[in-house]
Amino acid sequence: MLKCLPPFSPTMPEITPRVSRLRYGVGEDFTAIGALKAGAEALGRKASYPWLMGIGGAAFRLYWSQEWSLDMANFVTADVVRTAAESIGLEAEAHLGEKPEDVWGLVRGSIDANSPALSCGLTGPFETCLIVGYEETPRRLQIRGYLDEGDEYSRLDFRPWYGWCHQSFGLMPITTLREGKEPDLPALIKASLETVLRLAGEGRIASEYCAIHNTRHVMISGLDAYIAWAGGISEKPRGDAAHRGFATSLNMNQLIDARTAAQNYLLDLCNRVRPAALLLSRAAAHYAHEVLALKSARQLIPYPQATPEKAAERLEKLLADDERRAEYASLLRTAQNEDSESLGWIRKVVEGGIL
Repeated sequence: MLKCLPPFSPTMPEITPRVSRLRYGVGEDFTAIGALKAGAEALGRKASYPWLMGIGGAAFRLYWSQEWSLDMANFVTADVVRTAAESIGLEAEAHLGEKPEDVWGLVRGSIDANSPALSCGLTGPFETCLIVGYEETPRRLQIRGYLDEGDEYSRLDFRPWYGWCHQSFGLMPITTLREGKEPDLPALIKASLETVLRLAGEGRIASEYCAIHNTRHVMISGLDAYIAWAGGISEKPRGDAAHRGFATSLNMNQLIDARTAAQNYLLDLCNRVRPAALLLSRAAAHYAHEVLALKSARQLIPYPQATPEKAAERLEKLLADDERRAEYASLLRTAQNEDSESLGWIRKVVEGGIL
């Protein structure tokens, strides 16, 4: 959780211009890409959220953990931040497991160069935020994150933290941004559609070891994840209904956000890659149908906006309903069918050499 700290010194290093506020519920819920978008805008590089989600592959991810692990909502094997940054002429360099003194050096170097740095885990276990300023004595960080209470930046003491960086979980992850080379957009677009097909067929993969939970989760990816999720939600909970409900609602919110971005990314490509426009528009239409099915499922098991105790009580009641769980599973299978249809059209573009 964020800790309230005294104001920073007026002379502390801070990037300019100010980074725009980050919010959940406005169509930019995947924090790694939402933070990148805001950071890039501060550097004068503007791009839409669907573009960054699509070109990097984040829009096409889905993972499911049989342990109902909460990290499945943000896990992805593609290096989505690096590729998305490359598409707008930035170089994103990830660092993980560095010594605190080295991380402090990275923070100082980035801010002194008037560039924000991305980091996961500072403000929440799975949230990526931006480091936008620092203070030397005592060492503090100024943060722009999704959990900010208002327009002002949040402030944190500088101390070790854990978080995700690409597909690895470890100590003090930080990704710096700097000027990159002119992007080869045709190559990146082609690679993004190849990534779509790869993510859909990953099957079972092992996530990186998580030091906080002392475990290594097995993730089920792509089309197989829909079936595994449908099977899991069909089963009657055994005393863990609240956790299952939270994991389900969190993953569903992220999946709706991702597939909405996927639809809009493909519609953008229709204007950029005219020979493939018809096929890509058909794929986009299936993603639109998928989102409708997913939104119907979300209405069945929404995460209650209430105190933790009341939320748990509500989720337990929802998941005790056999018919509700069966309908939810049916909608997941419908979504999987639509996703599969989209993939079919994308495969025609990739394998047909149209790009």
